[in-house]
Amino acid sequence: MRRLFSFFYTSPEESGRTCQPTGHFKVKGTRYRLRGFSLCPLPSAFNRRSLGVGDRLPSPHRLLPLIFLVLSLHSFAQDPPKKIDSNYNNTYYQGRMELFNSLTPPKNAIVFLGNSITERGAWGELLPGQPIMNRGIGGDNTFGVLARLEGVAKAKPKKLFLLIGINDLSRGLPKEVIINNYHRILSYLISHTPKTKIYIQSVLPLYEPFTKEAYLKNKKDSILQLNAGIKQVAEQYHIPYINLHELFADVNGDLKKELTADGIHLRPAAYVMWVEFLKKKKYL
Repeated sequence: MRRLFSFFYTSPEESGRTCQPTGHFKVKGTRYRLRGFSLCPLPSAFNRRSLGVGDRLPSPHRLLPLIFLVLSLHSFAQDPPKKIDSNYNNTYYQGRMELFNSLTPPKNAIVFLGNSITERGAWGELLPGQPIMNRGIGGDNTFGVLARLEGVAKAKPKKLFLLIGINDLSRGLPKEVIINNYHRILSYLISHTPKTKIYIQSVLPLYEPFTKEAYLKNKKDSILQLNAGIKQVAEQYHIPYINLHELFADVNGDLKKELTADGIHLRPAAYVMWVEFLKKKKYL
């Protein structure tokens, strides 16, 4: 007898969990494992049995849930969940964290928080006399920022300028994941250091003719889409959104080539422009 499909179901009594099927599902010879589905028990007639040509089927209203499950799982199995690269905790990150933890934060500090673009800024020299905390880490992403917010919040800074996201995009992280991390970052800061004035800065453009790495190619649209999402988050939390993308972009929307040597990082003159822009907008 030719088998159409097989379904092996463990009842709640057997599994000890309510409405949680386990086991395997087979469609056209392909075996799928059930995970993460919250389904109420199917009729007991379906438990641990197979249906084939000539089998007597249960009544239609009992069969429909199984048919729906067959079709849904078959579609789902064609596109397995995509793994995301959220790693950040490399030796360089650890070294920077050791440095940060060994320093005594100044009172009423101005924090610049982000990745290598932030780290390379000579903020102390650009803002003489100001209590500066440079909390940039080369290669960092939103997951890395999340992991080190405790130390930043404990300093109770006067102001905090956040710029993060380009390394998330270079790893292919979905915009929704990055935006969700922005929500988590802001929620934490607002609850743990409520008197800190937070500023959200846009992701900068790239000049791709200068970039060598493949993961930095074809990112123009992704950056614009991410910035639109970041702006919405800032508006939701009533936090100023600083459009640095517009400041550093040429008429084509690319990073001005005279401001970069590698297509992503900034030359010193760009940091002077950056600080002057923040001062002009009364953020500093």
